[in-house]
Parts: sequence; C-alpha cells; structure tokens
Amino acid sequence: MDLQLIGDGADRLVTVDIGTRGFVRHLYDAARKLTQQPLCLEAATKLVDAVRADDVVMITTGFPIFPSLKQETDGPVGTSVLARIVSYGLGALPIVLTEEKAIPIVKASCNSIGLNISDVGEVRKEAHSTAILAFPIDEGQALDESKELLDEFNPVALLAIEKAGRNGMGVYHSAYGSDISSAVAKIDLLVEEAETRKIPTIGIGDVGNEVGMGNIVEKVRSHIPFALECKCPCQGGTSSTTKVDILTVASVSNWGAYAIEACVSAMLGNLDTMHTGEMEKRCIRACVAAGAIDAMNKTAIPRVDGISEEINADIVEILRAIVASELSRDS
Repeated sequence: MDLQLIGDGADRLVTVDIGTRGFVRHLYDAARKLTQQPLCLEAATKLVDAVRADDVVMITTGFPIFPSLKQETDGPVGTSVLARIVSYGLGALPIVLTEEKAIPIVKASCNSIGLNISDVGEVRKEAHSTAILAFPIDEGQALDESKELLDEFNPVALLAIEKAGRNGMGVYHSAYGSDISSAVAKIDLLVEEAETRKIPTIGIGDVGNEVGMGNIVEKVRSHIPFALECKCPCQGGTSSTTKVDILTVASVSNWGAYAIEACVSAMLGNLDTMHTGEMEKRCIRACVAAGAIDAMNKTAIPRVDGISEEINADIVEILRAIVASELSRDS
C-alpha cells in the first residue's frame, strides 16, 4: 500500500481553496516544510504509533464566534470524527475538552455519528464511548486543571482542532481581529503541560489563530489579515503562538480531521472505520440543532465556514474513494 499517495491526495483535497480566501496554500506549504511526509499522514502515523487499545486520547475544540460568542460548526464535527476513529479504529478512549457552553454541541456531534456519551468515570464501561468535559476559561484554574487532567488520565496523545490559540500577548482573537478571550478555554496551558511530559501534540487549523499555528507564526503574519495588528487594544495581532509537535493545515479545520481519519483507516486496512457523507450531514445538522452557528453567515444553518453540508459530505466521500482505491489495489 502506498500511504504516501493517500496522504498526498488527502492533503491536496482538503486544501482546495473553496472559500477563495487566498492563503491556505501559503500556510500549508510552510507547515509541509516541517515534516517528512504529507501533513495528514504525519499526524496519522503519530497516532497509530502512540495509541494502543484502552489508552486515553484527549481531543479539544472550541471557537466562539464574535460578537455572539456562540460555538461554530467547524471544530465540533471534526472533533467527533477524530473521537470516532480513536474509538472505532484504534480501540482507545477519547476524552473531549471544550468550553462549558459548547458541551451540548459537542455531545450532539459525537452522538450523531455513533459515539455514546458517558460520565468520565463510566467511559471505560461502555463500548464506543466518549466523555466530554468543560475546560476552564480562567487562566489560573486552567493551569491547575491541566496538571490534574494529565495526572489522572495519562493520555498518550493530545489533539486540538479549530481551538482558539493565544497570541504573543496572551489574547485570543476572532479571524477579524476582535478579542474573544473572555469566552475561550485556555487550552494552550494544557498543550504546554503535555509538551513538558513528552505527550505527542497535534494541531489542526485553517486561519492562523488556532492552537498549533505557532509552528508557522511568521508565515501566518505574512499572509493573514489582522495577523500582525488586530482590532483590540492589545494590537498584537491574531496569530497564535502556541506550538504543537505536528500541525495539519486545511481549508476547513474539520477537513483536516477527515484527512487524518482517512490515513488512519488506510493504515488499519479498514474503510469502515471512516465516517460517511451521510453521517457528515447528520453531524452538521446535529451541531446546528444543539446551538452551533456557521462562522461565515453567523446563523444557525447547516454550513461550515460558509460551505454547504453537501460539499462537506462530498469531501468525505472523495476521501473514502481515495482510501478504497488503494485498499482494493492492495487486496
């Protein structure tokens, strides 16, 4: 099996600039220079190498949209897909961390594609379960919680998808430069604590203000509006300075998760561990029904970054076709 071909195809697909924003290839190319193989394959390889049955994998998301500060659809859907492949593919235990207000949305997303929602103490007792926990917005509490969570669960990997990351002055921003710090869980502190413990960290982003984009901060500042100078008093720009071991860049952060899922499924030789286009649409609708909004339109419609549920489902099905083609050739 040629995993390189799968990774290349997946990376190319999920970086098609459907939203015509004009910067995804710049960010992708910068991140690609930091790895030996396609970004999604690098992340998938790290997961498959690190994770064994019954291990804990932590996944975090959460990006409140200014000015309502409601959770967007990009992030929770990708989180549920990552949690699903961790459970159905790797036999491990996904634990999701997000803002308290986003918990109903993430729960609905995970539940819609076949994951049971359990209390954290019960997650090992029920097949294909995930626990979804609130992470603190207060920085002091977040620092304490980071150490306690890692002590308690000893995760073998930490993934952050479409998770707001702080700039060099400790401020969190919308893509258009507004300060959203008051509504953001301070996951950066968890990522940094994980790094000190040598726990592998993976970040997925699309605009440069997400956890992980610190890996390519100079490229973000060169190509993203407001990355150098934001609209808030800090004037520090929107670019996140939080780094991870592996950064995956996509046109839509959710798509980066799907590309990783595709590579893991290929490595396992099992297409059934991937979600389907129909599941994708169901998941987006579940997010919206639970209170999520489309970030572009800022309304409760089944879109992700302004892109219809049909196109999102098509992306999933094309990824499935890429994996299926290679698996059939290998059989």
